[in-house]
Amino acid sequence: MPRVPELRFTDRRDRTGGFRLGLSLIVASVLASACASSSHQGTTIVAAGPQTAASDPVLGTVDGQPVRQSDLSNSTRRRLIEAENEMQQRHMHQLWLSFEEELSNRLIAAEAKRRNTSVEALRKEEIDDKAQAPAEAEVRAIYDRNAAEIEVPYEQAAPIISRQMLAQAREETERAYVEKLRVAAKVTTTIPVPSLPRYDIDLGKAPVAGKTDAKVTIVEFSDFQCPYCREAHRVIGELQKMYPDDVRVAYRDFPLPQHPQARPAALAAECANEQDKFWAYHDKLFQDQSALQASDFNRYAQEVGLKVDQFQACLADGRAERFVKEDEEAARRLGVQGTPAMFVNGIKLIGLLPLPLMQSLIDHELGR
Repeated sequence: MPRVPELRFTDRRDRTGGFRLGLSLIVASVLASACASSSHQGTTIVAAGPQTAASDPVLGTVDGQPVRQSDLSNSTRRRLIEAENEMQQRHMHQLWLSFEEELSNRLIAAEAKRRNTSVEALRKEEIDDKAQAPAEAEVRAIYDRNAAEIEVPYEQAAPIISRQMLAQAREETERAYVEKLRVAAKVTTTIPVPSLPRYDIDLGKAPVAGKTDAKVTIVEFSDFQCPYCREAHRVIGELQKMYPDDVRVAYRDFPLPQHPQARPAALAAECANEQDKFWAYHDKLFQDQSALQASDFNRYAQEVGLKVDQFQACLADGRAERFVKEDEEAARRLGVQGTPAMFVNGIKLIGLLPLPLMQSLIDHELGR
């Protein structure tokens, strides 16, 4: 008998009872690995610091002659640098997760003491009892969306799905409760940012939002149909509000082949850029990813104030295609394999980091 696989839901309940994307955004680029780069030629990685004997170790000897790390081929050294970059960022992320867990435990323990009750009793009252079990319709909806991967009848999978959804609801309830406690507590986040390698990135003809003298540049390779990119759009918007003078954002196209409307949407955005309306049009596309048909593109053009005839002519003659291709070529040279792919002052992120870590990284770049 086939077993029911563990289901990993990427959607979370929001306050309206719907679902939103969860922390799995951190590994979003891994999920789109079908778009692998065939060549990394042309990529320049700038070392994070000066080369020393410690950073250029002797790996062995051949006939008494030392073989150092610097003697390895460019492609091998590049892979080592990328592996180090990923390891350092995963460590930074794990530190943050561990801090958040410890913070949650301390805040709940302090609140239990204030109420003169036990931690277990407080958790039951504020978390377990308030986390609602999913309705039958919600369980069925999850099953229907994942039926091809589950491979067992609904009746067999439903109890497992329901348990996992209830566990997820408890996590969300606890997170919301801890956020309330956090407001009254004096909490700061100072996760150390390691020295990370930087890529030499040319912005090309990418549209840029923000001040030209901003100290931090975020380059985002994105896909208008990718749900993780929509979440990245939200996070970047938050960062722009937090750092209005210090952060600028460059958008570059990387439509994935598994998203059939991503390329038409990218072309439409490039045609909007021709009339200096890229960012308004970009926001429209991310507003509703289920509305990415030709009729929607024309409607968005009217809503953002484009000259519709010029916009339609741009789409018809294909002149925007070269800009999308230039972005795709740049992405592949940088080793981009999925979306969202983000670079902060040349530092290649391993996915969309949580907002607090994005803040830590930007503050580090600003010398704060």
